[in-house]
Amino acid sequence: MPAKSANDPGGEADKIRHLVPADDLPMSLLLSEGCAEFDAIGTGFGINADDARPLSQIYAAPRSSYFVLERDGSPAGGIGLAPLPCDLPYIAELQRFVLLPMTGRNNFGRRLIDRSLHAADSFGFSICYLESQSSESELTDLLEQVGFKRILSPLSSRPAKCASAYFFLSLGLP
Repeated sequence: MPAKSANDPGGEADKIRHLVPADDLPMSLLLSEGCAEFDAIGTGFGINADDARPLSQIYAAPRSSYFVLERDGSPAGGIGLAPLPCDLPYIAELQRFVLLPMTGRNNFGRRLIDRSLHAADSFGFSICYLESQSSESELTDLLEQVGFKRILSPLSSRPAKCASAYFFLSLGLP
C-alpha cells in the first residue's frame, strides 16, 4: 500500500511516535526553524526557555511526553506535554508545538494535538493549557477547532514573556 500524501495524512511513511534521544538534534533544529518562521526568536520564546537540556531529558520527567511526527523516516513536527508549573497538578501544558510547512499542517497538527490530549488524559490531567502568540492564526484556528477556549490571562506562574494568547481545554467532559 503506498504512503499517503500531505493532503491525505496517515500513510505508512507518516507516523506519530514518542521522542527518542536520537531526535534531540533534529527536533532542536526544527523548533529553531519553526520559531524563526513566526519571528518567535529571542528571550521569552519556548526554544530559548530557561531549560536548555535536550528534549529527551526534559520530557523524561513524570507525566511528561514529547511526540514526534515522523515523515519518510525524519522528524517533521512535534508537540510536548508536561505538568503546568503551578500549584494545580491537574493542569497539563502543551509545549514546543512545531510542524514543517510541507506537512499539510492542519491535518498533522490535529493528529499531534489529539495524541497529546489522549496522553494527558492517561496521565490523570483534567485540563490542557497552551500559550501562543496572537499572530499564529493557523494555530489559533486549529486549537479552536479541537475545542480549546481562549482565556484572557495566563494560568502559569511563569508564562512565556512573548505569549499573547492563552488557551485551555477541559478533558473528559461532554
